[in-house]
Amino acid sequence: MSKPRKVTFRYRAESKSGDVTITSGHVVTTGDSGAGIVATATSGNISITADQTEVKGTGQTGPFTGDAITGTSQDGNVTITSQNASSDALYGTAIGGSAGGNVSITSDTAKTTGDGGVAIYAVAAGNTQVNSGTLTTTGDDSFGISARANSGDVSVVSENLTTT
Repeated sequence: MSKPRKVTFRYRAESKSGDVTITSGHVVTTGDSGAGIVATATSGNISITADQTEVKGTGQTGPFTGDAITGTSQDGNVTITSQNASSDALYGTAIGGSAGGNVSITSDTAKTTGDGGVAIYAVAAGNTQVNSGTLTTTGDDSFGISARANSGDVSVVSENLTTT
């Protein structure tokens, strides 16, 4: 019988009705489906400011993917500012934001190496804004930027995008 694998979160913050704010330095996770920073809110806003966030695990455990930075707010806004985020995981995301309000992501460097990876993923019920410096994806079936707004505007500015 195989031993169950654990899913590791380096920073995890959750709020039902208030705001979530995370400021981090250098964060590294290893192992399948490890996550660097995970913030969730039901009705509050999320603000993440991250220096360097790395997911080094290459596999996947169950439904969990190895995402470096993730912010999800059901009814609020999500704002993520990242200096350097990377994921080596299968279907991993370097930076991901999802909100019932607006999503704003500002990234200097985002990178994925696993198959099916997304360097920056942003989806909002309201407006979606992505400002990106350098993005790199090297896995099969990977995306540099995936941005969607269900009822608002989408704005994407990218300086350097490489997919191979």
